[in-house]
Order: sequence, then structure tokens, then C-alpha cells
Amino acid sequence: IVAKQRHGATGKVTLLFDAGITRFSDLADDGAAGDRYD
Repeated sequence: IVAKQRHGATGKVTLLFDAGITRFSDLADDGAAGDRYD
């Protein structure tokens, strides 16, 4: 679920889509692998 708090600022979110399991996850912007939860 992607949602915005009514009075908060807007911005960009960079996501990674894994089509193999139909899932979005955070895209690590420093090239490091993130945590994986199965």
C-alpha cells in the first residue's frame, strides 16, 4: 500500500519491482543489497 499523510510533503520514492513474485521493494540507492524477507 502506498499512501500519503494528508498534511505531509510529497516526494519521490524509488522502488524495485520483482515480476517473478509480483512484489515491490525498496531500491538501495548506494548499490548495497538490502534485507530480504521471505
